[in-house]
Amino acid sequence: MDHQEKLNGFLLELGLHPDQIDVDTCTRDFVDKMQAGLAGLPSPFLMLPTYLSAGENIPEGGQAIAIDAGGTNLRVGLVRFETKGPLILWQSKAPMPGTQGPVTKEEFFLALVAQLSPVLDQAQHIGFCFSFPAQIQ
Repeated sequence: MDHQEKLNGFLLELGLHPDQIDVDTCTRDFVDKMQAGLAGLPSPFLMLPTYLSAGENIPEGGQAIAIDAGGTNLRVGLVRFETKGPLILWQSKAPMPGTQGPVTKEEFFLALVAQLSPVLDQAQHIGFCFSFPAQIQ
């Protein structure tokens, strides 16, 4: 028995094989839990509403910088929007400022700029996602 067969058998036994997953049901369940969290109802997802508008749509061929500030990593990507969907042109990952010791506000922003600098001149739009509980003040 090769590795692929062992892996498939293992996943089938646990009910985690891709063929056993109903993506539509999982998606509906995920959305329901997000909506419950946004409504302040019990949910495994802490959802905090944003009061910022996404602004105008980015046209086909347009590019945007995507930032994911997580609890562990700071990820930055350059994305181009095409007919078939978004295409990631470039991405980086670095430790989230503050995860390896306290940082000042200035140090946080300098670390953010360091990650953005390779692509900062390649897009006029930026999307920023905080992947940890935060409140906009």
